[in-house]
Amino acid sequence: MNSKVKKLILITTLLSITFFSITTAAAPDDIRILSAPIWMPDDALLDNENTPIAIDDTMKSEKEMFFTEAVSAKRVKFTNLVDGYSIVIPSSLNIDMSLSDVGAIFSDDTITLKIFKESFDTASERLSYLNYSNRFLDNTSDHKLIKKESFIQGTTEYFITEWSRKRLSKVKDDRNYYACVDVCIDARVYTFFLNSNIPFNLYGGYMDIVNSLTTFDPTVPHINAYNAGYKGTSTSRLNSSAKRTYYNLFDSDASFKMGMFPPDKFGGFARMEEIEEQLDYKFCAFLVYTEIADISTSSPDHYASRVKDYLKKVERNFTYAQSTERAIELTLQTPLSRGESPSNMMYEILDGKYDYFINEYASLISKYSDVTVLFRPFNEMNGDWCNYSSFHTSRDPKVYVDVYRYLHEKFDEAGCNNTLWVWNPNEISFPNYKWNNQSLYYPGDKYVDIYGITGYNTGTYYEGESWRSFDEIYAPIYEKVLQLNEKPVMITEFSCSAIGGDKVAWIEDMFLSLPKYDKIKLGIWWHATDYDGENLSRPYFIDTPEGTLDVFDKYLN
Repeated sequence: MNSKVKKLILITTLLSITFFSITTAAAPDDIRILSAPIWMPDDALLDNENTPIAIDDTMKSEKEMFFTEAVSAKRVKFTNLVDGYSIVIPSSLNIDMSLSDVGAIFSDDTITLKIFKESFDTASERLSYLNYSNRFLDNTSDHKLIKKESFIQGTTEYFITEWSRKRLSKVKDDRNYYACVDVCIDARVYTFFLNSNIPFNLYGGYMDIVNSLTTFDPTVPHINAYNAGYKGTSTSRLNSSAKRTYYNLFDSDASFKMGMFPPDKFGGFARMEEIEEQLDYKFCAFLVYTEIADISTSSPDHYASRVKDYLKKVERNFTYAQSTERAIELTLQTPLSRGESPSNMMYEILDGKYDYFINEYASLISKYSDVTVLFRPFNEMNGDWCNYSSFHTSRDPKVYVDVYRYLHEKFDEAGCNNTLWVWNPNEISFPNYKWNNQSLYYPGDKYVDIYGITGYNTGTYYEGESWRSFDEIYAPIYEKVLQLNEKPVMITEFSCSAIGGDKVAWIEDMFLSLPKYDKIKLGIWWHATDYDGENLSRPYFIDTPEGTLDVFDKYLN
């Protein structure tokens, strides 16, 4: 073995030992701790599992994704034909293959189990998956590490992590005990992700399920895998004004309309009206960003006055929308930075800590019943730059789902019958692992009215970015929309940078391409810029460079 190979093995071994250090917690009797794994010297992984070639791209039914066989009175053998494995599970577990293209989900009154299969080309990619996925544990304020172990049996490597968090008072049957077992076989990782409402030792453990794993060549191509998708929207709870807006914007026969993000820094409503006058076109909606006021930076007595002052500023948008007869795309986010507070606000929301803000916020919306609100809570949740992503909350998208539903409940209590709920994942998940797939964040059909999509031509200012046409951005997103979604669709925010290509030509191509995307009824142009220090890195303005407004004028009218 040459020195270069020895050095590589030493480095990767040390990395593995650093992250998968063995805790003092006693291991179950059937687990033997052997050693940290040593990767293949050339960093390449082999995968002997052959994936069949799809005959067509038709989605198969959920029942065609799996089958079960009785093993005993209390056990069944479950076989996943999409991901190519079998396991033996308690017969008490209900089987959910409604997201079979993502993974399998099992649950009973005590425990939830999700199984995801990932494939990697190199050992470094696999190591990145194992390390990066558990970065939320750096937040020791919310998460308590219980166990971290690694071992090898034959040629199979196992990585076990257990943790817990505080039980959340606003969540019925909160499952706050977690365990993750990553089983590495050649290039593949089978992730067993569990959460329970009791400690796992009281449940009887989980390694018997993991140890029953056998793998085989899949017989259902992934392209044919079933996904339940997102069903149509009901308008029965909307008031008459919101219903009119809904059908005006999103009826199947409605034409494409545009809205605008008019930030105060670049002229706000006055500049938007100037642009409208130049175009002889009225933007039907405008975008507003809001965030939950952080209680950790105020005394309890001062917090109420802070919230009221903040919502008075937000209210100006409602009075403007009311006077000009426009809809508001109202975005709600959590603060990007919380100063000294180490805790994640999503947990605190579900513990009732922000009920005052939510109630006052919903009350403001219900007050303006004649203003239709396209409410977009916690957009791009499948991106790790958002602290409401499951990347920060135990790798558990249900935390996001619970917060979304909790907001919906509060809005219903406040009588917000002027609100259309917009669910808006990012175009690509970051990290792009199955446990972070957008479908796992879906709150349910009755909680979502509009499917929001987002995609920017960011230009080429930053290294690694490329100039992308409208079709290059939206054709892949739209394909997913057509496959999974029956709800109306809007582009919640989009734009084209002026750096890296011909912006005027890009916009003209956009308008020529739009008829192909007939489900997209509304698009909100982001009239602002990103900065690199004091430099404009992504100038997205609707009126620059010269000729930009001319092409909007040509096609909007």
